[in-house]
Amino acid sequence: MALDNFIPSIWSANVAQAVENNLVAVRLANRSYEGEIRNQGDRVKVNMFSDPTIAVYTKNSTAITPENLSASQRELIVDRSYYFAFEVDDIDAAQANMGLVAEPLKRAGYLLADTADAYMLGLYATSGLALNTAAAPVDLVSTNVEEEILKIGRAFNIAKLPFEGRFIVVSPWVIDKIVLAGLTTKTANDAMWANGFVDRVLGFNIFMSQNVYATSYTTYAGTANIAGIANESFGYAEQIVKVEAYRPESAFSDAVKGLHLYGGKIMRPDKTLAWYCDMTDEA
Repeated sequence: MALDNFIPSIWSANVAQAVENNLVAVRLANRSYEGEIRNQGDRVKVNMFSDPTIAVYTKNSTAITPENLSASQRELIVDRSYYFAFEVDDIDAAQANMGLVAEPLKRAGYLLADTADAYMLGLYATSGLALNTAAAPVDLVSTNVEEEILKIGRAFNIAKLPFEGRFIVVSPWVIDKIVLAGLTTKTANDAMWANGFVDRVLGFNIFMSQNVYATSYTTYAGTANIAGIANESFGYAEQIVKVEAYRPESAFSDAVKGLHLYGGKIMRPDKTLAWYCDMTDEA
């Protein structure tokens, strides 16, 4: 492997870009908590304030006194640590176009993203709102998927959540039901799909991820889709700490290794909903 001119910052940037391009839930998260993350176990302190009181104002009469907003602090712990490492034998390197080394690095970035996205979507149980329950998910078909999404909207309206930024991340099979219901004309072959975004349906931006949790990935029973508000529901902090090239002592080969640290949390359970569904055949 021709790594004599290896530049860690460039390779790290390439891996980081591959991670970024393949995230769904993380792309909807608040990333402003990221700072100088270097070690597993780093903690990000997040201050959260109560809502200000809205009061009547009477001209020339009301005396305005600013209120002290109560503050609470939530902690985002960077406690997830994953790595990759691969090598290419000198003999293989001599017989190959080593410009191809970019491809396994790109794949490493994708797989790191896949792991992080699965972790984030696996936080569904800490949502403060729910439609149906994990013990009694709805049998979802094309004839009731519209009503189910309307129920999510109703729950958000009752909770007085903002209209802007509403999203639902769903399993691929849920997209089938949405398409069959005529709520979108887009299909898996549509060129307009990008980074998991499907369409805007009934006030929600719909995203698809293979990492939406299911009790069984064979039957997709107990699927836990997640709805929330972009940049508010999820919190996420990450750092591709380093990518290094090295010569293993026990072989005639060149190797590359990389480390990915991250942490995630549902920061606003009151703005996040778990939507429990079972994949059900059409009648």
